[in-house]
Amino acid sequence: MRGPVLLLLFLVSSACAERQQLPPGTDLESAEVAPHEEDAGTSDMPNASDKELATAWEPQKPPPPAPRPAEAPADEQTVERTLSAQAEAEARAKLKDLLVGGRQKLSINSLDDAHTIAVGALELAADLSPAEQAQAVELSFKVAFARADVPAAIKAAERWLKSCGPEKVDGCRGKALAALKSVGKLKGASTGTLTEKVNAVREADSCLQQAERKKAAVPCLDGALAFYRRQKDRLMIARVTWAKGIAALADPRRAGEVDGLLKRVETDCTEARCTALRRKALKTTATLALGAGDPEAAAAASLKEMRLGAALLPADKRPYARSADVDRICAAYDGKSGAGACRKLERRLNGEWVFRDFSEGKSSSNFPSDKVKAVNEHFSCLLQECLTLEADRLTPPESVTYDVQWSVTNDGRVGDVKLGRKDQEDGPMIQCLRKQFVYWRYPKYAGELQHVGQRFTVSAHERRTR
Repeated sequence: MRGPVLLLLFLVSSACAERQQLPPGTDLESAEVAPHEEDAGTSDMPNASDKELATAWEPQKPPPPAPRPAEAPADEQTVERTLSAQAEAEARAKLKDLLVGGRQKLSINSLDDAHTIAVGALELAADLSPAEQAQAVELSFKVAFARADVPAAIKAAERWLKSCGPEKVDGCRGKALAALKSVGKLKGASTGTLTEKVNAVREADSCLQQAERKKAAVPCLDGALAFYRRQKDRLMIARVTWAKGIAALADPRRAGEVDGLLKRVETDCTEARCTALRRKALKTTATLALGAGDPEAAAAASLKEMRLGAALLPADKRPYARSADVDRICAAYDGKSGAGACRKLERRLNGEWVFRDFSEGKSSSNFPSDKVKAVNEHFSCLLQECLTLEADRLTPPESVTYDVQWSVTNDGRVGDVKLGRKDQEDGPMIQCLRKQFVYWRYPKYAGELQHVGQRFTVSAHERRTR
């Protein structure tokens, strides 16, 4: 059976379409919005007497869609993984097969085949996560060791050392160092040279760990930094900067150094394996900025931290990496700068939006109509893109009304998006809406299929001429 259609009327005028945020959904069967006098400085808000709808939205304009704006930092490309969800899943499955196959060939001493597989695994892992890259490097070391190829084994062990991250870095480095030391067992290896290399790394790592643990300056830290610079190990260089930052944070006399040190943690290493460290620095920056009464700086840091975390997730999970911390800090920024300010900042900084997946968790016994409003508000920026593009396509004084209806399936996804008239079913507006609704996630529920509706009147943007 069809559930009731939840309907909300909405008007986009030529004067305000550039600033208007989509209204949230409502659990009312219908709600009328009375238009009023328009000018360049007014938006079509609902009647002030209707308190529920009057407080439901404030003016905002999400920027027009763009794959990556010029404002986005160039170094962010180093953490981007551009494979599609399907291609990434296929690559991950193939890598798993290669790793298993390589170990099997090693177990039967088929070393040439194992070498070929290891080379393929390294190439395939280059587009995947740092953890998967480390697994491929580990296999390449084991193959080189089994073949008694001393130069290749040393190269693989050193590469393994620099592939660690973003999590469990010290444990990974310990395994890589043990592998490097074991090369000394091979014929032709210089045991003394290898021992010297291993001890130098362990000495620097021990010093850094001591500084991080004590949250204070230690005399050996500058020497460790010099060593990591000679090794060109960007992650460990950034960790030294982080250690200095948390030491300054713990010392009120050095408060003026904290901001600069935290920013340097970001620039010292932009490799994907440095993501966890960069996120810690950004979270600290956001907390400090919010405490200092600067919600915009806090939001900028929090949004960047969110994007870094999303980049490491599988492709199908990245659009839903929004955290409670981001929502909390964005609410503070919106409270100071107006509703929608944080979404605009997010688009400008990151070039895209990230959402919450409301379908996570247990299913409700019925459709949670009380949460429809929150879901519609959360994803409204996606529909606003379509409305803005439509207003750009129209010629003044044209206007068009759309009765948009969509169904919500039991798993919380949106399907069967339709407009009110048959002549609108093949136009650019419906095509845009269907693409955007793919990202929406309502809470899961049991029972009959539910339907939601909203009415939009879009008027052409005014054309300014000289």
